[in-house]
Amino acid sequence: ITITKENSKEWEEKLKDVTRITGNLYIYSNAELKAGKLRSVGGYLYIYSNAELKAGKLDEVKGEMYIDKTAKVSDNIIVLQVAKVL
Repeated sequence: ITITKENSKEWEEKLKDVTRITGNLYIYSNAELKAGKLRSVGGYLYIYSNAELKAGKLDEVKGEMYIDKTAKVSDNIIVLQVAKVL
């Protein structure tokens, strides 16, 4: 799923009751996504510059995760450590 500034409202409506995304989630620069029930992303999670993710308690990201230093995430999303196992 690709979220842009232009399509973020449309995707917020589609994802409002979704708890799990089985694939990748990309939130591009200056876009915002409110997905209050989201708990799991089955693929990559990328949040680019000045983008924002407001999600529920995100327990699981199965792929790579990238959060730009200028991006914002909900207070209840805490990134403790990201490690890639080879």
